[in-house]
Amino acid sequence: LIVHGFSLLNDLPGITYSEAGVNGGKVISFLTSEHLLSQLNEFSPDLLVLSVGTNDAYTLLYNDSLFQHQYDSLLFLLSSKFPKMEVILTTPGDANRFQTRNISENQLVRKHILRLAQKYNYAVWDWYNVMGGTASIEQWRKYKLCQYDRVHLNESGYQLQGQLFYNAIAKKYENYTALKRKELLIINHGPNWGKFWSQFYIYSDTSPLLFSSTVFWILFLAFFLIY
Repeated sequence: LIVHGFSLLNDLPGITYSEAGVNGGKVISFLTSEHLLSQLNEFSPDLLVLSVGTNDAYTLLYNDSLFQHQYDSLLFLLSSKFPKMEVILTTPGDANRFQTRNISENQLVRKHILRLAQKYNYAVWDWYNVMGGTASIEQWRKYKLCQYDRVHLNESGYQLQGQLFYNAIAKKYENYTALKRKELLIINHGPNWGKFWSQFYIYSDTSPLLFSSTVFWILFLAFFLIY
């Protein structure tokens, strides 16, 4: 018996989040996975957040053209099999190799991810830039937000990263729906002239037109002058 994972589901409204993480995983880890497409199809997610590239850049055997080809192949596979699925790509953050030397390969990975995001019309969250760019990992270390290896964040750092990611999505959604919410506000609170005039000529048992009402005398005078 092989168990790949499990999910806890219920009928309550809300957001269901599932994580498929692989320690030391690279782009090729997902590209060659025999279960990736079948399990994605089973979950049928509305949104896929793809965060790979950190481990690819960390290795001393990093091959820039190979990474570009593999990442492109992975995105082509996802876009062809799930054309209606929304995708957000994230770039690797700033980090050091062996705690001292900056991993410049992260910038190369970031460049390819930004370019491929445009190619496949995917959204991208530029974590490298949000984090502060080159050498920003030292600032995160200074404020005790990353581990000693200067690659992984600690619990506080990951919580901050998650909050920043959520804020970015919420802000974009707010901007996207701003016009629709403004139109809805006008419809709900603006003058409804159709309803205003219909109350004069549509009979209602619960709202008769009384001779003592102001509306009756306005209508009476208007019709009398026309007559």
